[in-house]
Amino acid sequence: MERLVHILKKHVGTLTLEKIIVVIIIGIALLLRFWNLEGVPRFSYDEGNYCDISENTANGRFMWWSHSFAGPAYWNLPLFFIFTAISFTLFGSGIVQARAVSAIFGSLTCYLAYRFGKDILNKEKVGILAAGLYAIDAYALSIDRLALLDTTQSFFIALSIFFCYVSFRSNKQAYTILAGICAGLAILTKATGAFAILIIFVSTLLNAIKGKRELEQSIRSFIILLVVCIITISPYLIFARLSDPDVLQTMIGMYLLRPQRGEAQGIYYFALSIRSNPLIFGFGFIGLIYSIFLKKRKESFLLFPWIFAPTIVLLFANKLPLRYLSPLFLPLSIAASVFIIDIAMQFRFATSNRHVKRRLLCELFANPRILLSVLIGLIVLIGLYDTLNSVGAIFTSEGDYEPQQVAEYLDLYVEEGAVIVGNPAIDFLSKKHVFHDTQTLIENAERQGDYTLHQSLLDDLNYLIVDPQLKYGWGISPELHEFLESQCILERTFGDTDLYRVF
Repeated sequence: MERLVHILKKHVGTLTLEKIIVVIIIGIALLLRFWNLEGVPRFSYDEGNYCDISENTANGRFMWWSHSFAGPAYWNLPLFFIFTAISFTLFGSGIVQARAVSAIFGSLTCYLAYRFGKDILNKEKVGILAAGLYAIDAYALSIDRLALLDTTQSFFIALSIFFCYVSFRSNKQAYTILAGICAGLAILTKATGAFAILIIFVSTLLNAIKGKRELEQSIRSFIILLVVCIITISPYLIFARLSDPDVLQTMIGMYLLRPQRGEAQGIYYFALSIRSNPLIFGFGFIGLIYSIFLKKRKESFLLFPWIFAPTIVLLFANKLPLRYLSPLFLPLSIAASVFIIDIAMQFRFATSNRHVKRRLLCELFANPRILLSVLIGLIVLIGLYDTLNSVGAIFTSEGDYEPQQVAEYLDLYVEEGAVIVGNPAIDFLSKKHVFHDTQTLIENAERQGDYTLHQSLLDDLNYLIVDPQLKYGWGISPELHEFLESQCILERTFGDTDLYRVF
């Protein structure tokens, strides 16, 4: 007991205002990410798919791929499903248990933002502000509340970069090994986790060229990191190869050789992101340019490869869902914080003179530095207001429980053995099996070039669930519309989701 009291006194004695603020920020991050997690946002197609895979893993069926009635099997990388399977095993299967994985990793990312500012940039205030911005950012928050791969992947990318920079400072290979392990974990979450290797490679070259480390030593450390990363992902590759000899070709075809639809729209979506989220995206890119222009070495070496490498790849993507931008949320938060803190310090320095303070209104228009600082401060406040409004929508929303309602109806009123096609989110929530073939049913244009019905599926079909993903996402083709009109009857409507029975 005395030992426990001694430990508490020791830690309480070292408790500072900064640490208290960080604890409060992480608490806010957890609250925002867990509040009404079951109903907001809507339980989506991909979430249901991933939850099905996680449930298989929790039950000992190590099949990290998606099964459909008539479509192909797609392999997925396993780490997120293992985390979610652990959550299911400990707390039971459900939406909250699945989304809790992302919510926890998103909250840990807030703490990691603080450590980047404090330990890598030696600017604790930058770390505190970056953690705060990430905690309340509407974009980051919307992704961290979903049972998707992206938050977990982004966390391990950031952690690998953190250990890499610690190794730069300490010259200890142990941190290089940790960076390699985390890069491997990022890849085992999602293939685009390979961004970590690209970012670290550019960072290593920058630090070597600028004399921070000798080139030979830098190359040696990067090779060690790469070898450790390969060793980390090797058990999965061996298991996958033994399970399916064609797994590598399948994955390469899925990620690299998949036909692209339409022109690249990444630049348009980036511009839209900056306009919609000026606090992080706007000030983030301004902060990066600001750091490079003023030759802030620590900030430039950290932020330039971290932001630039994923941005160049994503700019030429043919589509850019918000979650694809998640690796950029943390570095942009840090870049925005660097800029905002620096402007605030300049304003404080410019107004430190008593004479200036007394005549602040006059000096505001006479001193360009003060005027610029005030204008930027006002823009920051406007961006913060917009962000808080977006976050407030989470607390005021009643939630969207349509998938649960459909699942309950299927369990009560649909006969056993019925062939049901619909959203995998409903399959996860229902005791009945729902095949994940709404996309296969209309033979997605990416594979066929036109919309046709999948006849082998229609011959056995009993029920078809038409949800917003099919209505407004993929779109109902003329053939599918004709099938619904001629061979189906609308049995029940749940908000935007329709349940059709085939007769």
